[in-house]
Amino acid sequence: MITKTDRYHIERKYHDPEKEFDAFKRMAYHGIGYIEDSGLDDDQILNGLKRLEKETEHLPHPVARAKAIKYVLENERIYINEHDYFVGLYSLSRLANRTTFDKWAKDSQSLRDTDTLERSRDFNNSGAVMIWTDYDHVVPDWKSLMELGFSGICERAREYKRKHKENGTLNSEMTAFFEGIEIQYTAIIELIDRMYHTALKQEFEKEKKIAECLKNLRNGAPSSFYEALQLIYIYFIISESIDSYQVRSLGNGLDNTLYAFYKNDIASNKITKEDACNYLSYFLMQWSAIGNYWGQPFYMGGTNLDGSTKYNELSYEILDVYDNLEIYNPKIQLKINENTPDNILNKAFDMVRRKNASIVFCCEPAMIKAVMGYGATYEEALNMDIRGCYETGVRANEVSSTSGYINAA
Repeated sequence: MITKTDRYHIERKYHDPEKEFDAFKRMAYHGIGYIEDSGLDDDQILNGLKRLEKETEHLPHPVARAKAIKYVLENERIYINEHDYFVGLYSLSRLANRTTFDKWAKDSQSLRDTDTLERSRDFNNSGAVMIWTDYDHVVPDWKSLMELGFSGICERAREYKRKHKENGTLNSEMTAFFEGIEIQYTAIIELIDRMYHTALKQEFEKEKKIAECLKNLRNGAPSSFYEALQLIYIYFIISESIDSYQVRSLGNGLDNTLYAFYKNDIASNKITKEDACNYLSYFLMQWSAIGNYWGQPFYMGGTNLDGSTKYNELSYEILDVYDNLEIYNPKIQLKINENTPDNILNKAFDMVRRKNASIVFCCEPAMIKAVMGYGATYEEALNMDIRGCYETGVRANEVSSTSGYINAA
């Protein structure tokens, strides 16, 4: 498990817990442990983005957006620290938005008719409905990320673009879409490369493992339990804090996404169960330290097509590490069905009884019925993601965004 000293430093990675903290503005804070000469501060990056905007303002939005994100990632101060197995980025306050999303949102308002704008304001002012565009319920296709890695996703986009060109279906909008993907994923790979070379220069106990992990993620898909955890964290921190899309589940079932890596590493004696739990403790502490007021969710369990449970040995280990850390963030969503193992239920119930958890028990049969009710197949419903505040979602095939919250009372 995580050492007391390391935990102290990770708890200060994103903000100083001794100082006043507003969880609604948690991305605007800075913590300790970042390498100062590895990048710029917020104001310097914002100044660079303003200069870049003059070059990109006439480009298609996907390309302009990708170039802004690329600039931020190129100039971020990074965190390779002796007290942590996980990397970090200093500027998390969605800086690329200042010259892209924020500006475009204002521009779009001018295109709306006066009656619609006034009606929206009336609804919000009345308290009956809160209306805004909410993209904060995103679950990536973790399966593809684990199988392909960042470089594989980039190559897949190139291949799709090539096929569309061969088929005569590649238009200007699609060209911009694919170009944006290539720019952004190339920037992520270059960031990981920069982190790798920074790690090589360090002289502390964890350095070799961190450097090897980053080298492998730079080159391809994760091949170990630790690399899979690091990929989840890197994707999360870039998507949520740089690209502005909250990652509302860690894995397509954290236990299932990680289980093959865990099982293979144990079988090959690459790690012990104690090593795996140690990595998990550092991993889970990231979200406890960030301090999202809404909590960071991940779900576990589910049902296979043959009716057997998806819970496994790692499911229990994750609960046990979480229990020992005595944290309440991330929050854990458990798919509950007749096949849910007693040891999982008993462990979760005991944690709740001792007020030592943030656990939601989700009725899987009802969720399956709900997802099939709007058109999913039974197999799709079995593999559904739970995202955000317990919403269902067909994996890699459903967009979850909202434009209004109704006050039923």
